[in-house]
Amino acid sequence: MDWNARYQEQDTPWDKGIPTPVLAEIHERHPGIFSGSTIVVPGCGTGHDVRWLAEQGAEATGLDIAPLAIAKARDLDPTGQADYQVADFLDPDSPLPDTFDQLWEHTCFCALDPSLRAAYLKAARRYLKPGGTLVGVFFINPEMDEGETGPPFGIDEDELSRTLEEAGFRTTGTWVPTTGFPGRIGRERVMILSRD
Repeated sequence: MDWNARYQEQDTPWDKGIPTPVLAEIHERHPGIFSGSTIVVPGCGTGHDVRWLAEQGAEATGLDIAPLAIAKARDLDPTGQADYQVADFLDPDSPLPDTFDQLWEHTCFCALDPSLRAAYLKAARRYLKPGGTLVGVFFINPEMDEGETGPPFGIDEDELSRTLEEAGFRTTGTWVPTTGFPGRIGRERVMILSRD
């Protein structure tokens, strides 16, 4: 997938122009979960979630492989409340190992071909400090047109839990969010996980 071309062609249906409402639901259930943390957001797109996290008192860094997405994220953040970097999150030679307290996952995992999930989870461990937290909303059952295979790529809830556990993450909280973008409510799962 040429993600930069998608931004160039303005073919970005995943960009809703606002942060996911699930962030506020997580914050309401777990007040202060994001405050004061260093947080990395892989596949941040134009940075709506990154800016929301920064507004909660996090030191937030958004990463995206598409230069046009990062340029737009910076344009939307004229005060520079967050950091945005063009980066391949899956690159094993990342210059940011063991840097972050948290990783916020929203739409990156489901955008990747399932064959890249192990690489994603290795990268998540690499970016997080020991004992760091992966907080995310995972697309369990995306609405697809007939014959469509993705992205987004869904994942069975049991398989998701097993995959995360095998990668060295321990679940400390999980639920189906009651909020979300239209068409996604009931199709997502929040997971809060600790890196061993």
